[in-house]
Amino acid sequence: MSCTASIGARFTLVLTGFRNDLARRRVLAFLQERIETSPAERSLPFTLLGQADLETGTRLSAELRELGAIVRLTRLDDDHEPAPPLAAVVPEAPAAVGPWPVSPRRVVRLLGLALRVPMLVVLGMAVIFTLRLRQIGEDLAELERATPIPRDRVTSARVPSPRVSRGYIKSLIIQGDSAAALQAIERDPEVKEDPTVLALKGDAYVKMSDWERARVAYERAVALDSKDPQVFVALAGIYRQQGRQTAAVDMLHRAKENGASGSDFESLVRVVVAEQDAESNFSSATSPHFTVSFDEGEDQAAARLVLSHLEDAYWTVGQKLEHYPNHRTPVVLYAAQDFQQVTHSPGWAGALYDGRIKVPVRGLHGSTPGLAKTLRHEYAHALVVSIAGPRCPVWLNEGVAMWAEDEEDGEREDWAFGAIRLSQAFGLARLERSFLQLSDRQAVAAYAQSYLAVRHIVTRYGQLPLRKLLTAFASTASTADAFRAVLSIELSTFEDELRFERDSVG
Repeated sequence: MSCTASIGARFTLVLTGFRNDLARRRVLAFLQERIETSPAERSLPFTLLGQADLETGTRLSAELRELGAIVRLTRLDDDHEPAPPLAAVVPEAPAAVGPWPVSPRRVVRLLGLALRVPMLVVLGMAVIFTLRLRQIGEDLAELERATPIPRDRVTSARVPSPRVSRGYIKSLIIQGDSAAALQAIERDPEVKEDPTVLALKGDAYVKMSDWERARVAYERAVALDSKDPQVFVALAGIYRQQGRQTAAVDMLHRAKENGASGSDFESLVRVVVAEQDAESNFSSATSPHFTVSFDEGEDQAAARLVLSHLEDAYWTVGQKLEHYPNHRTPVVLYAAQDFQQVTHSPGWAGALYDGRIKVPVRGLHGSTPGLAKTLRHEYAHALVVSIAGPRCPVWLNEGVAMWAEDEEDGEREDWAFGAIRLSQAFGLARLERSFLQLSDRQAVAAYAQSYLAVRHIVTRYGQLPLRKLLTAFASTASTADAFRAVLSIELSTFEDELRFERDSVG
């Protein structure tokens, strides 16, 4: 957000948690002294400033963060969630665990999954919908070649006919304006029961991470005899996320009957069938923001531990990205052998995000090294997919996930600069896609460069612009376009800044 755009804007400042008990005492004492207000013992999140100018909100949030508070500053007319009511009661997040030793070997182990498993392959929810979104774009391009749609008419969401209505809806979804797309559907009763429009309605809800309404829309399209294979694939993705693997397999079979094919699709079928076998007798438990599936006879303690760490991640990673989803993120605990068979990951992999956070159970306990950081990393991937969708470049996705692990700002910068010196720096275009073809040393350098790129965005431009940059990928055509739209710079200029930073340190 530019300073000019913020002049006159109003902001809300919300206290969402504390780093630890000492931070709690400091923050509460500060609030009592400075603004004569204090949240009750279990009354988080707590709105400190309901209507404030940017300078006041920024100053107070900086002071509170220094004391150890977890706060979020949100522009009232922005596209974030509305501020919670004063003293809204929710369960308090647990404190973060202690520091984690970092070494090139440890990084290769944690991140080396990328050397053997393609990044954001068909396993993830983002990629499940990639084919669907690609088809939308192709249909829209064909329609616009025949009948160009002026931009002012697109944003007005008027729907003069069913065919043009679909064009409007597709364009709005691609632009990231799902709310306007849904309004366009509601304004034209003639298209409400059109299977194609119902499928687009599901797509709009998916972009809003409203899985339940998306499910209802897709199911209605199927009930009205939709033959679009990608509708069945999308519905399978939602069933899969909800832990309904048998229903997901059925939808994939119907997708195949209606023409779905290709190596990606077949890989997806194999994965979901493997999930169905592994999770046939699983139970589930919930926390305020997560649902975990697990073997009830063996993994109850591990489930509680994972949920505790993830609730902490909800606040700590959410504060970094200014994003607090109102749906529960799915998590699965597997026996070590099942984890490898389902995810095709090496035996040492600590966890994986593919639309659900998957964790191997190997005697997890409270002192398991690096568990909290690993879960923060995977939860960050979930937030990136929720915000940016499938177009986010790999370097940005991985850089954000590594940055989200940090307990202290820039705690891995020395390692990252050293890793690049030992190998080579890549152009960001090379890091847009999977790191699969890189050697071990090159992969470490690629992750290090991704981390430093995100750190540079945060330190030079700020955390809110990083969040805006992720959001831009939901509607922009390229990384260069996203940088122009959000940071007002060319991507080549950003790379020059990174190169200058590396040279000055080296």
